[in-house]
Amino acid sequence: MTQRVLLKPLPPRLGDLALASVRLAADEDAAVGGDLYAVADVGGRARTLIGDAHGKGLAALETASYVLSAFRRSLPRRGPLCALVADLEEDFRKDLWDAVAAQPDAPGTPLALEEFVTAVVLEIPESGDGPTLMVNLGHPPPLLIDGGRVVALAPASPAPPLGLGGSRP
Repeated sequence: MTQRVLLKPLPPRLGDLALASVRLAADEDAAVGGDLYAVADVGGRARTLIGDAHGKGLAALETASYVLSAFRRSLPRRGPLCALVADLEEDFRKDLWDAVAAQPDAPGTPLALEEFVTAVVLEIPESGDGPTLMVNLGHPPPLLIDGGRVVALAPASPAPPLGLGGSRP
């Protein structure tokens, strides 16, 4: 139930684009974790986020929530995909540092220095016309199912995971 609060159900379609998701936990006992996904219609293009937060359990779920919040806050801006990724990095790191600041007496290394999220951000034309744009932030490549073929969408040059690509806000 906790995980479903963050991971909103995907619409079955955006334009001609069919959408589906499945969560397969690596550990049978893992009730919650850092898996995340989101999709939104941005002017006839589907902006899609797929990712996995470092760690396990509620801590990973909290980290995933920061990325999902950053993604949702970025949608009204509708800038180019590279600007979205820069915004995700900045907003994610700010949320991490804000969480650390809210718990100044917490022992050990600050959470914001340890947390990261691998992710893939895609922009897919809903009509099937035009290029699919992708930024891979250290995540396994997404799979495209096209006419019964499964194709891994490997990046030309991957970027570092979110949380590892910039300095303290």
